[in-house]
Amino acid sequence: LPSGYFSFEHVQFFSEKLIIDLLNETGFEILKIRHFFHEYPIISLVCKKTSKKKNISFSLSEFKKNHSMVLYHIQNEKQVWDKIKTTLHLKLNPDNRIFVWGAGIHTSKLHFYTKLFDDFKISGIIDSDSQKHGLNFFNMEISDPKKIKFIANDQIIISSYASENEIYDSIKDLQNNGVT
Repeated sequence: LPSGYFSFEHVQFFSEKLIIDLLNETGFEILKIRHFFHEYPIISLVCKKTSKKKNISFSLSEFKKNHSMVLYHIQNEKQVWDKIKTTLHLKLNPDNRIFVWGAGIHTSKLHFYTKLFDDFKISGIIDSDSQKHGLNFFNMEISDPKKIKFIANDQIIISSYASENEIYDSIKDLQNNGVT
């Protein structure tokens, strides 16, 4: 699973057996189950409410399997962020202006796991989403990247899992001016 899969955005996680048991227990008939993978596994269920409820006994072994899986992914997540923290400390120069591009969940997790905003003086948070411009994030105003006058030696941290390639493509030209 990608880093960030287990986050506070996702309140619940279900194994396939558990979600089917819960739906059956609450009176839903499963009409179709579909599995697909789009950066992470997805189970899609189509259900119909019925008056028939099934008594399901939830197994302790299913709980233990799910619990073990979650603990594994939490540990894996920590290792991923530890690597990112090490890389940031090796590549960032505290004498340069440092910008974080992305004002969303990834940046929240970046701060939580790496303490980036504690360890470095961040010059600004930027985001392409105009709805975020002017809002505060970590006590910093989110700016439109088009309004920033980048100079040589500025450093940009791309902090977005979903849009990192798009952001990178949009700032390639800045590299010619010494921005890293």
